[in-house]
Amino acid sequence: MALRFKLLGSLKIEKENGDASEVMKWNKGCALLAYLILVGQAQRREFLADLLWDAPSTSRSLQNLRKLLSRMRKWVPELEVTRTQVAYPQETAVAIDYLTLSNILNAGGIAEMDSALSFYEGDLLTDFYLDDAPRFNEWLLIEREKLRQRVMATYRQICFAYSEQGT
Repeated sequence: MALRFKLLGSLKIEKENGDASEVMKWNKGCALLAYLILVGQAQRREFLADLLWDAPSTSRSLQNLRKLLSRMRKWVPELEVTRTQVAYPQETAVAIDYLTLSNILNAGGIAEMDSALSFYEGDLLTDFYLDDAPRFNEWLLIEREKLRQRVMATYRQICFAYSEQGT
């Protein structure tokens, strides 16, 4: 079943019918999906385990990741899991607000960029934090700041263009 992702502002992962996805019960599952969507390519299991758990050993982190993936497969069958990698194919989602915003900002003119900013409902994964995943939290802070800078640059570009047009 395809999912709809709202990554800007407060996190929401919904089924096509608008009901909250069961994956929302697990912060680690939400973090994993958000990370895979934002990086847009398969990731090594060891890396993901280390990103999401601050366990004393990689084997313990990998065990935690295995358990999470086995629970998530029921609710997110689109996950592509191999012995070495995990991926979430973006094209299987109904909508991903972050990617919609990003694609329009990359390709659009001033009017398109202006309307695209309506997708920006707040920081990336506002108030989302994992107590035992400092590497994930650090990555998320960096991504939030990159997006903020990009949005501010777009606002400046739009203001400049409109002032040049006299509107």
